[in-house]
Amino acid sequence: MLPSLKPTGWRIPLYAAGTLALLFAASSLAFPGAEQGSSLGTISAFAVILWAIALLGVSEYVERGNSSEQPADDASST
Repeated sequence: MLPSLKPTGWRIPLYAAGTLALLFAASSLAFPGAEQGSSLGTISAFAVILWAIALLGVSEYVERGNSSEQPADDASST
């Protein structure tokens, strides 16, 4: 929810969440099985990897798309 408000430094928690999700999914793939206790399994690990990539990709796409627009104050003064 914090990145949706876009305060100063909003990318830091976003990238932290994405990176930690990728690390957790990668460790679940590297060490599968119930004996590990926290393994997601293969299908769930791939789903988390896709989710993390989509989260980071969509946020960057939206942010870069918004940066090319002119602010409303500049557009009204010309």
